[in-house]
Amino acid sequence: MPTYRFLHRQTVEEWLADHYGAYERGPSSTLPLSLAREAIVLMVLATALLFNAVIARGCEGQPWRDSEWLCQSARDKLAEEKGKLRLESVQARLAITLYLLHTSRPNEAWYTFGTTVQMSLALGIHRRAQARDQESRVMKECRKRTFWAVATLDVYLSVMLGRPPLLHADDFDQQYPEDVDDEELVSEDAPLRMRSRDSAEKASILHSKLARLVRKAAREQASTSPMADLHKLNAADKASHELSQWHSSLPVVLSGAVHASSLIPVFRRQIIVLRLAHAHASMLISRPMLLMDSSLAMRTQSHVNACLSSAKTVLDMLSSPAADGPPFAAFWFTQYVAFNAVSVVYVWLIQHKRGKLAGTKPLFGDQVLLQSAEAVQRHFADATQMNAPSLRYNIVLEELQQEARRLLDSAVRPPMPASGPVAIVAAPHFGGEVSGQQPSPARSETQLLSEHDELSLETLTADMPLDPDLWLQLDSFPFCELTGNMKQASDHY
Repeated sequence: MPTYRFLHRQTVEEWLADHYGAYERGPSSTLPLSLAREAIVLMVLATALLFNAVIARGCEGQPWRDSEWLCQSARDKLAEEKGKLRLESVQARLAITLYLLHTSRPNEAWYTFGTTVQMSLALGIHRRAQARDQESRVMKECRKRTFWAVATLDVYLSVMLGRPPLLHADDFDQQYPEDVDDEELVSEDAPLRMRSRDSAEKASILHSKLARLVRKAAREQASTSPMADLHKLNAADKASHELSQWHSSLPVVLSGAVHASSLIPVFRRQIIVLRLAHAHASMLISRPMLLMDSSLAMRTQSHVNACLSSAKTVLDMLSSPAADGPPFAAFWFTQYVAFNAVSVVYVWLIQHKRGKLAGTKPLFGDQVLLQSAEAVQRHFADATQMNAPSLRYNIVLEELQQEARRLLDSAVRPPMPASGPVAIVAAPHFGGEVSGQQPSPARSETQLLSEHDELSLETLTADMPLDPDLWLQLDSFPFCELTGNMKQASDHY
């Protein structure tokens, strides 16, 4: 991803030249690359091949197989690694984690990332470095870059998988990297020269700062202590204010004030990522208000507006044929934020039509939101079918969509059954139907190496209008172990 810039380009290019030179020269007196550095070179090549394969012909064919071979070769190199722990060992595993996410292996990525975090802590890159005369400026900056890439990814893996973060904010005090491009980092300790252009590193720093806001908001929402609605509103008010301050700090080149077509490719890609990340943060902060009682409509109105506006922004970005971003299937982050946006729209429509948000004035018409959500959902179905058969994003969205459509198509909203909430039962071909029967449970892996809670999509949607933990469950549901009808449905992918 364009905001995970934890390597120094010129250094990696030197390693690449040494890597190829070693094969051309054969055994020589020069020292070979370390295994970790070789692994980094292999992962850079694997990632480049992967994205070229996705953009050119989808996730199949020889480039895809070559990419997988390079990744496995890198992992084999790291398995042979011995001796002192080095920064390159962390960087190589971080690159593998991102590759596994791009290739739709989130749980495997989670386990690899756990080792990466442990190595980061053992290496001490989470703390402000003491003066080290023997370290070059490049090495000092790479330590900062690597830690903040790890910390940022920790946040998104946590909220995406519904698991506690591996890093705790009280345990690190590392400085942010310098706002300089790779070519401006010199090995000597001479002061950096004045820059006359924007830096590609700025977006990485901004993304790390945004991730800290997301970390704080997610921790509040995942608290095991019950919180009153007013406390949630106050926390959301504070988080929204901090998010607004972050957005106002964006430089012109990344703020959207300059048309994307006028920018170089790296800035165009970074703008896409930051816009998605900002919209995701806004939805995460505001979406709990979609489940609050209508008696608080005056307090929740601004948050509901922010949530729907952010969701609509994401949907418009991804459904626009002129969008200058990566293919829908290319980025795991794009798919995750899109899933959030579509689910926000469907939950809003369901709640609104059930009269749960009677005092809230919507910014958009129901049909406008529904059409935008369904347009992106169609892209979702194609993307997950092509490169993410293990993820059930579209299965979850199908159930929400059908309930939203049922309520929108009803001339008169039917009353809730006296026996309890209506359950939406999945059929083998994603065709949900309204039923009063007791849904069958399915096991859900919600924490790393922890107990499994009983959960099913049927019970999730049945309790949706009232369950304050809906969003925590919904985020991680596509990665759960499904049984019964849901398992049959997933087999169609």
